[in-house]
Amino acid sequence: MRFVFLVSGCMLAASALAAPQATPGQWSITATMHMDGKMKMDMPPTTVKICLKPEDVKDPAKQGFMGGPNGQMNPDCKKVDTSFSGNTMKFHMRCEGKHASDISGEVTYGNDSYQGRTVIDAETGQGKMHMTNEFTAKRLGDC
Repeated sequence: MRFVFLVSGCMLAASALAAPQATPGQWSITATMHMDGKMKMDMPPTTVKICLKPEDVKDPAKQGFMGGPNGQMNPDCKKVDTSFSGNTMKFHMRCEGKHASDISGEVTYGNDSYQGRTVIDAETGQGKMHMTNEFTAKRLGDC
């Protein structure tokens, strides 16, 4: 189960890295997750609220939803590719190490909001896992 939360953090990390247009302020982020493979399950929607300060927007590693303790991103994950088309960004990351995984996704930005989907294919040690995460974020106002 620890791996599920680590991977979930990576998905949110990917969305954070993809958010150069984010505006400082209070944000509400809701994510749902579906897993296939040996560990089949659907997670209920989870919502977190974070306060993005101006310096947090400039440095995604300081954003509170980066996937690890104190917002630290998994150092084994590296960006493979990122492309932009209009207000949509597509990305691909690869994580090495004990739980190697490929993470790809898409984020579409609106005014004070974004939404996206991330797909992860991973080796968990208990078999292969395919996970889909869908998320929406909305700026609530100032912190």
